[in-house]
Amino acid sequence: MARSELPPPLPPETRTLGQLVAEALRLYGARFWPSLALGIGPAAIGVMLAELPRTLVWTLVPTVGTAAFSLAFVGACRLGLDGARTGSTRVALGVGLVAFLPPLVQRVAVLPGFDLVTLAYFALVGLSVPAVLVEGQGFVGGLRRGIELARADLVHALGSLATLVITIFLTGLVLFVVLHGVGDQAIRGAAFLALLVLAPLFLLGAALLYLDQAARIDTSRAGVTVGSRACRSTEVANRRRGRAMATNPERGRPAASIVEEPRHELTVHLGDWIARGAFAGLAAGLVFLLAQMAWATRSGKPAIAPLLDFSTVFHGSSKPVGTPPEALVGLVTHLNLSIAFGIGFAILAALGLPLMRSMAASAILLPVAGIAYGIALWVVNIQILGRTAFPWFTNPKGPPAVFEFFIHAAYGLILVPFFLGFARIAQRRRPAPLR
Repeated sequence: MARSELPPPLPPETRTLGQLVAEALRLYGARFWPSLALGIGPAAIGVMLAELPRTLVWTLVPTVGTAAFSLAFVGACRLGLDGARTGSTRVALGVGLVAFLPPLVQRVAVLPGFDLVTLAYFALVGLSVPAVLVEGQGFVGGLRRGIELARADLVHALGSLATLVITIFLTGLVLFVVLHGVGDQAIRGAAFLALLVLAPLFLLGAALLYLDQAARIDTSRAGVTVGSRACRSTEVANRRRGRAMATNPERGRPAASIVEEPRHELTVHLGDWIARGAFAGLAAGLVFLLAQMAWATRSGKPAIAPLLDFSTVFHGSSKPVGTPPEALVGLVTHLNLSIAFGIGFAILAALGLPLMRSMAASAILLPVAGIAYGIALWVVNIQILGRTAFPWFTNPKGPPAVFEFFIHAAYGLILVPFFLGFARIAQRRRPAPLR
């Protein structure tokens, strides 16, 4: 039976988060051995973080580790981008040091909540490396160009990098759950292999992201040029028609002009909103899970305790069972619920779009709505369902109510950046009545 052909991939200027990951995987498979070699440096840094004394970690990771990641990223750009051999490798390595230093310092310091901040920083600065290699930019010019590329569609840039990080995180987390209870050496070996195999996916995806952002800038500039030409043509046509009417008023005045004026109107593509809501819910759910795991370890419980708690939702039981398979059940349950809640917020945001007729309005209303949505989830999930259907979530040994309230509100707030600026302004034309 003949296989049906896949649809052609979208061009870079309209490429989605999922397709960027798919293109990175395709490139990984097409150049497997060179791509796999990109993971040697990051995997070695992972071993340093786990095995070396704290003093050596603080000494080596921000220096040797940053250099290793920068070198691997330059190699990924060479593999994935045509024309990435025109710029200076030394300048690209220097820019890479600036891009990777804060994320690696965060890996050592492990400041709560700063992972998203350092990822946003890398989204702003990281594209400077391919800009230097492809466009031949200097050090300062490369940094400026990287920020310009990121600002072309910051949500796409940050969302793409976050998708790649989440893919690596989930794979490593599943591996940890599967190997829970096995010897420490097996877990360490699996962690090294996971970084070796998965780190190139992030690097190749970040390199391909350069193409997406550059294409978006080119499309935006072309649209501005065409739009200004159309406006000039409209003005000329209106002036000519006005002179004609003044010269011969007996021709009569039509009810509406044949010249159309552009009208800006917010348009909603519900499928895009739902897809973005699913991803936003997944990202916020992972941050929520990390906060729960941090509370568990500080309370003397195992890190997988929140996953065991979530498994009670799937089974409808009043008490968790402390086995590794149940932790995997809890992980799948939690992530599915997080995605569903993210989609719920996306639908509400789409329905409330008429209230957000400008970027200023959305910048005010969306954060308020996100926090209110998170608090509503806390009321429904903890205060109502937790006291009726799932009593384990309100037992005295669990997290305090203030902590639960805060992380639910934070979940709703983390959803917001994925929707800021997503309401697209489209130019539509309608007859403009002559006065």
